[in-house]
Amino acid sequence: KYARSGMTPDTAEEIGRRLLQRAGHQHDNREPELTLAELAGRVGTSPQLLSQYLNEVQGVTFYDYVNGLRVADVQRMMSDPARRGDSLLDLSLAAGFNSRSTFNAAFKKVTGIPPSQWRRQAGGMSAPIGQDDKQPA
Repeated sequence: KYARSGMTPDTAEEIGRRLLQRAGHQHDNREPELTLAELAGRVGTSPQLLSQYLNEVQGVTFYDYVNGLRVADVQRMMSDPARRGDSLLDLSLAAGFNSRSTFNAAFKKVTGIPPSQWRRQAGGMSAPIGQDDKQPA
């Protein structure tokens, strides 16, 4: 698939360094409409090389990469006492998710549990009555 891509170990290392720097400072993941091409341009590489880096080095698709950053953002916000009163929907939108269903699916894929359960476990919070996730019997 990537036989003639031009990816070298040095190129992969540089792309990884730039992605890490952007994730820590620019928070591109908070843009709901972020595309592979846009992120590649910001990192200073081609969409093909960025895709190859994410697939081969990180072992994720572009969307899984971005959603992983978004989930981490939401987890940080849920752990912040100042954001305790914010709804999960508000936190997910602030992190760049477009919808509740996409957020819930991505969160569970990354953490293995629904966001409301993670929030209760992490912060000792109890969900309002009727807001609990239903556990299979």
